[in-house]
Amino acid sequence: MRYLHIKLIFFMIITLIIVGCKPVKPLEVQPVMDESLTSTRIVFWQNYGPRCRSFPSKLHADGSCDDGDATLFNSLLCYAGSVESCEAVKNAQGDDGRWYRSPRKEELKMQKNSFSRDQMMGVLLYLVSTKDRAGARKWLEWMENNRKCFINYVAPINGQTCAVSVTVSCPDSPDGTCAVTPAMWQLIAEVWRFLDLPLSYRMENPWSELGDFASLTSWITSDISTDDVAFIETITNAKGYRLHLKGVHVLLKKAMGKQSEKLDKIVGQLRQRQPENLFFKYLDHGANVQLAKELVQVCPNPTRMVGLRNQWAWERRDSEQAWNHSMGWDCYFLGRLMTQKSNGLHD
Repeated sequence: MRYLHIKLIFFMIITLIIVGCKPVKPLEVQPVMDESLTSTRIVFWQNYGPRCRSFPSKLHADGSCDDGDATLFNSLLCYAGSVESCEAVKNAQGDDGRWYRSPRKEELKMQKNSFSRDQMMGVLLYLVSTKDRAGARKWLEWMENNRKCFINYVAPINGQTCAVSVTVSCPDSPDGTCAVTPAMWQLIAEVWRFLDLPLSYRMENPWSELGDFASLTSWITSDISTDDVAFIETITNAKGYRLHLKGVHVLLKKAMGKQSEKLDKIVGQLRQRQPENLFFKYLDHGANVQLAKELVQVCPNPTRMVGLRNQWAWERRDSEQAWNHSMGWDCYFLGRLMTQKSNGLHD
């Protein structure tokens, strides 16, 4: 175990070197778990949630669209059964296969920080939920044709040369947040297997991103899984949105029908570090009466509206009590998951 932990530490260090540092289906309601968590309440959250043009989104304080993470949030809503959110993610993909942070940003052809690894996690969940193989193929083709240099050096004869280049999911990120890391390639490969799509060279050889340096890492990567990496990140990452992404990792694996002791350990760490997070509670114990009561208690209701609708509460630290500024869609997401007959509406 200690040997594996040492390898994981090296894995994280090398990854940091590479990327730098940064209309809805009718509700099929189960027997009521709590009298207050009804389909009427869930529909209220759906109607309460703001939209940017036609897709679910946060709002800025001035009422304008805050759709910087719309692809991630709509992917989660898509998994929970929202058809309009599935369409939102689909429409955030350009004709060339490249994905953007929202359909609006795709239309505007956003030119800076147009995507990120956070949004990639959302797209992977969307692909598993909808089995959009055509979208997956187009996306992979775009990524295979786009690489970016991250480390330059000056060669004695040829001058400036690229020492390390990596595949990117967007060409306009100044801090490496669009770099497709070896761990991300491993996760993409799992999704491609689930979709019964052929694996690319990078999926089968994720550390090939390091070029000639790849041979130096073989002793590190031989037995490290994506769940090993996610577990270490769950321990070391700051509370808030980074831990939320580890929750999305668990949800993605469960959407593919995977269960393991490692995933249970990830959830255990999430619960330990943010014990009030209702999304993490759901991942731990599923739907239950107590969780239903807590969800209804903290979320907006017809007699208690919030001033700002600018938070997806489950991505914030417990201490922020972000549910007091819920966008509504975060509550709808959990409400749908807790009341539908199966947790995978797209089985």
